[in-house]
Amino acid sequence: MNRKRLEKDIEDGWFFFVDIVGSSNPNLSISCQLEKINIIKSLIASYLSTLEGPEIYKSFTGDGMLIVFLDYNSPLELSIFIHKNIRTYNDSVFENEKIFVRIGIGYGSFLSFRDGVHKEFAPWGHELVLARRIMDMARPNQILLTDFAYQKIKNDYLFDRNIYGSSLYDKGKIILKHHNELENVYSFYKMDEYGNNSDIEFSMDLKPLIQYQKFDDTYVEPIQMFCEARFATILERVEDLTNPSKGV
Repeated sequence: MNRKRLEKDIEDGWFFFVDIVGSSNPNLSISCQLEKINIIKSLIASYLSTLEGPEIYKSFTGDGMLIVFLDYNSPLELSIFIHKNIRTYNDSVFENEKIFVRIGIGYGSFLSFRDGVHKEFAPWGHELVLARRIMDMARPNQILLTDFAYQKIKNDYLFDRNIYGSSLYDKGKIILKHHNELENVYSFYKMDEYGNNSDIEFSMDLKPLIQYQKFDDTYVEPIQMFCEARFATILERVEDLTNPSKGV
């Protein structure tokens, strides 16, 4: 279904990012690492072949892949397909051979350009980058969606156009790498079937707060109180260490 496109064409697409958690772990043999990669690649190829190539672009990224689709059914169903199959696979292998993946799904406009690597035009856009960023923050076997992707799927669900809306969960607002504003993130999850609905782990970058001051007091005050408390504790410890009466 890959059709010819021109550079600078603006299109809308659904971005599916997946990678294998810990696939480059130096404690694993190279053959074990490659086995995990090949299994995920085979699962993706199997799913795509059953639908006669629903993707408009795909790129292998070492231990992961980017695939661009025209509708949200494909990335969601592919996520379910991968999770159900690796669940079965993991039940029959040793602990270090088990496979866990992270998936990020986004929706939005993109431009096509020559990346100097692939023969076909590669996609690039803001929502594509967001999908990659949230994938990087996902826990093992977690499927995360950007806010734009969530809104589209949820809206269709409210009009009985899909069955996925009941499996979407709000995971709150987070700050992503190189982003100065909070982003809403959502989890695609169904107990004992697919996804991981745990809270997202992330480290907060305070630089945007200092540079841009775009957040209201309800966001800034808790951070300020935490920092002041930590600084007070540090100062007390320094005073103890430099106090001759305490034998230091």
